[in-house]
Amino acid sequence: MKKLLSVFIVLFSVVLLLCGCENVFSSKEVKITTTTTVTETTVQGNSELVTLAKETVATTTSKTLRYHSDLLSATFVIPNSWENKYAVEEGKDDKKSVTFYEKENHRNDGSGRLFTFAMYENRKGYKNLPNHEEYGTVIIDEITYYLVSYTPSDVPFDTKNKNLKKAYESMFDKNVIRTICKSVVFDSKAVIDRNGCSTSASTTEPSSTGVSGTSVTGTGSNPTTVSGLVFPDVSTRKLTAEEIKGKSTDEIQQAINDICAIHGYNFTTPSIKAHYQQFNWYKPSTNYSESSFNSVEKYNYELLQKYR
Repeated sequence: MKKLLSVFIVLFSVVLLLCGCENVFSSKEVKITTTTTVTETTVQGNSELVTLAKETVATTTSKTLRYHSDLLSATFVIPNSWENKYAVEEGKDDKKSVTFYEKENHRNDGSGRLFTFAMYENRKGYKNLPNHEEYGTVIIDEITYYLVSYTPSDVPFDTKNKNLKKAYESMFDKNVIRTICKSVVFDSKAVIDRNGCSTSASTTEPSSTGVSGTSVTGTGSNPTTVSGLVFPDVSTRKLTAEEIKGKSTDEIQQAINDICAIHGYNFTTPSIKAHYQQFNWYKPSTNYSESSFNSVEKYNYELLQKYR
């Protein structure tokens, strides 16, 4: 009996043990939950969490300033540095003319004249004008006009007002004025004969006249001015970028050729050769060399190359 009782106690203890403790051999199901977080990127306002790569195409536009004269039926190219700084009067003194002014001086007391560009039917109208320059002739409606510009011979600004004096002097540049005058294009597409006027350059040196009415001023291989060239004084004056920009690609190339022609370059292109052969100053040489360029010609030659 005791034996049976002992067995019963042992069995009862085992049942209690199994009920009160975790059985490592049980088949309890363990659930493992995997959470996948998906982040959806959206643009909301000026979110700093998202950076969008955006391609920006920079477009550079260059504008050309022009002034159109109704009286002359012609258009002038104006340098960008003159934008909003100049004023214009047409038909001053009952002439076919356009007069450009520095705006602040002109608005202040009516002065500030920079230059006048005029069309004359004969040389008598301008030959005695001080500070005048000739740009050729043009035939419009069967009338031949001489194209001339002239600058003030007096002081066209208030010398007591430093600001007005500075404003005027910042614009008055004879090279810029020449460029503006040479840029003129007539509505009728009339072609300007650049050799139509005699040169107005003053000199004490002798000059010789070519077969086409052009002239060479000065002596030797480096004349002071050579009419018939894109820039008649290309051998003695350093050109400016502003005046070169006012020329066409063909004119720039011709200006380069002009320097070479002065020193006797023997052109092989028939049309170019024929162009220079009409001038008696052109002397083709087998000894042509760029080393014969003077310092001004070298400077102009290199500058022209940049804009070709």
